[in-house]
Amino acid sequence: MKKSNPKDKMENKNQGNVIPATQIIFDKIDALKDNNTIKIEMILNYLKELTIGQTIKKGESLTYVLCGKKWTINIIDITPVAELVCIDQNTQFKLQDQQLQVQNSQQLSQIEQQQQLMYYDHLFNEIQQIIEQNIGEQSNEISLMNLPLIKGVLISGLTGTGKTTILQMLRDKYVEYKPVLISINHLDANNKELQQLLEISQQRNNLILIDDLSSLTDDNMQNVKPSLFKIFDNIQNKKSLIIATITSIKDIPDNLRRSGRFEKEIIIDQPNHEKRVDIMTNEFMKQNIEIEKEILKEISYQMSGFTVNDIRCLVREFYLLKNIQGDNKIKLRQSLQKLNPSGIRDLLADVPKVQWDDIGGYEDIKQEIKKVVEWPLKYPEQFKKLGITPSKGILLYGPPGCSKTLLARALCTQCNLAFIAVKGPEIFSKYVGDSEKTVREIFKKARICAPSVLFFDEIDAIAPQRQGSTDVSDRVLIQLLTEIDGFESLKNVIIIAATNRPASIDKALLRPGRFDHLVFVDVPDRDGRKAIFEVNLKKMKVNEDVTQGLQNLIDKTIGYTGAEICQICREAGLNALNRNIDNEFIDLKDFEMALQKVKPNVTHEDRYQFLQFAKLAQ
Repeated sequence: MKKSNPKDKMENKNQGNVIPATQIIFDKIDALKDNNTIKIEMILNYLKELTIGQTIKKGESLTYVLCGKKWTINIIDITPVAELVCIDQNTQFKLQDQQLQVQNSQQLSQIEQQQQLMYYDHLFNEIQQIIEQNIGEQSNEISLMNLPLIKGVLISGLTGTGKTTILQMLRDKYVEYKPVLISINHLDANNKELQQLLEISQQRNNLILIDDLSSLTDDNMQNVKPSLFKIFDNIQNKKSLIIATITSIKDIPDNLRRSGRFEKEIIIDQPNHEKRVDIMTNEFMKQNIEIEKEILKEISYQMSGFTVNDIRCLVREFYLLKNIQGDNKIKLRQSLQKLNPSGIRDLLADVPKVQWDDIGGYEDIKQEIKKVVEWPLKYPEQFKKLGITPSKGILLYGPPGCSKTLLARALCTQCNLAFIAVKGPEIFSKYVGDSEKTVREIFKKARICAPSVLFFDEIDAIAPQRQGSTDVSDRVLIQLLTEIDGFESLKNVIIIAATNRPASIDKALLRPGRFDHLVFVDVPDRDGRKAIFEVNLKKMKVNEDVTQGLQNLIDKTIGYTGAEICQICREAGLNALNRNIDNEFIDLKDFEMALQKVKPNVTHEDRYQFLQFAKLAQ
């Protein structure tokens, strides 16, 4: 077989009978060990750039250099058929396998749709039933019984849950109903597509599919509403049905949500644990990646709020790590940490990620918190087998500045849990009923985001001991107890509360079944202070005398909280800059000066009160 080098451009490419090739088919790419589509396209594009202007014929082979090695690729077909053709910008390079894929694209599309149906099977069946009953064969029976037909269906769900995919599948499946699919966010300024839809609705029976009503602003909604009303009026006496998607039902006006308009509402929930495992299994199989089911189950418990699209992104991130040596579980965790679940992104505020290593000391407390929260998520089958009910809540109490909030944040970061923080005073409102409503909304958010941690800072401000009155604090406490004990399950929702006044909290909250674990977060001991100094000094440029004098600093900070030790380190840095703005290192004397300024705020009496409460809580 004759070989030609891409670098050898032929001068006569436009002479004689040489015509441009529209398509060149090659046999295979030896440089690749797998059939990765992205890599194939990259190499074919690279080869095309090298060969533009070259003349070739069927049966030749091309050579190219990749990663310092020479490779050969054989030409097995050329379009159009000619003795000699030239390569130009419009020539398409394809592999034989890709050509077969193009020929069978319709069959592959059907297979892909069947796989997608698995994700929405129950939902798709419900929509199919509505279509058959209202514009299909069953609609005749309903009309004979003089019953009204459904004219509009709203499918709601968060971004990435598959709303658009469902509309596309409906369009492809129900060709006999002449489906029309328009996307609201692609409407032009004159709403021409909507006007065409208006005309179509007057002329014939059909299935009308409208994607993304949520993209309408308030002003646009006012402009579009009259057209939607008119379309609904046009189809009242026809076998037509409108199915629209929306992010939230609240985004659509009430006068569009009534009989004869969008009277049927279907909510797409985020995949639950079992469904996430099924989707991951299927998506990994598509990429010829095999991962043990037990690993997928364990990872799935950390994927609250993940939509189908998020799971595909997880597979993509894992694929990029595929050739890196390591345990699949570890690589999955690494992939997971790179993603934010779109299903709950709008419900959560951005919270700084905190690792366990960022918190010096408190090793016993870290282990206890991990045991209470992490074990039920990692080993749910064992808990179920032994009939153990996971704890609902943890109360962290101790002096201010002892890392109570940081411990809760680190737990969420380490276990990949949604973190919902609530400050006590934020709940209260001067309007009757608003405070209780806020509590209900907070718990609703926690259930949606599960597995999640609901963190109440200053819980003593929310749930002080009742005085027998009917003021707002008592009503909030009753609502809080109702949510914890209520009929709606708090599955995979852990409540963590922090306070520096544990004796002020109503006793009803502290009984088993509510806050099961009362954890005393004391001022750090000697080992704890050493760990806190070491965590801070890692980030600072200090002289050797600081390292040598560290034991002395530890001895001088007895009774200091973690926050006060961090403040000493900051003050030491400022002292170094104050001596000389160009200082490159912080000296021991800077720390000693900081010790003179930062004094411990926790008194012996304060500690005694906490220790007394700890004894009673045992």
